[in-house]
Amino acid sequence: MSLPDNKLVIAALKLAEKVHKGQKRMYTEEAYVNHPIRVAELLWNILRNIEDSNLSDKIIYRLVAAALLHDTVEDTSIKLEEFEVLEEEAEAVLSLVLWLTNDKSLKGKRKWRKFAMFERLKNAPIEAKLIKLVDRYDNVEDFKLYNPDFLNNIYAGETEKLIDACGHCNKLFGHETTCFYIMLEFKAIIEKLLEE
Repeated sequence: MSLPDNKLVIAALKLAEKVHKGQKRMYTEEAYVNHPIRVAELLWNILRNIEDSNLSDKIIYRLVAAALLHDTVEDTSIKLEEFEVLEEEAEAVLSLVLWLTNDKSLKGKRKWRKFAMFERLKNAPIEAKLIKLVDRYDNVEDFKLYNPDFLNNIYAGETEKLIDACGHCNKLFGHETTCFYIMLEFKAIIEKLLEE
């Protein structure tokens, strides 16, 4: 897989590589940045191959950039102003990233922190929900290989709740309809993956 040769996507990739530098992926010890790159590549390959899509290139590149940066606010010491390298798309990309960011100021058991995340996600834009499902797919794939006990005992149940949260949609217009149908397909793929 590969990413598009686009100014916004390249800037997002460079920023992700910079802020995730030195981080390792849990269980695999691979460079952490490989995870958001996989998420972005998968999303790019889905979005660019849709026939009769009403998604503009601008929206597709924005979603790919947000996928590359989806864990930066939560898992790095990035300063929000660093998103300025994305120029006119900085606010739109950051907005999506913030919807995907766990609120680390919340204290308590994992179950309740995840509950808060799922409640917030119910109100997220459809584009953020789509990125979250692609992110979850990549995580499930990793846990199937490297920590099936965690997947079966905790993560699968959380994933079902996440899928339910992503099912809450307000009125959809234009490109949001396309994102919604892609999201439905991805929900089915993840559910099937959990059954295997």
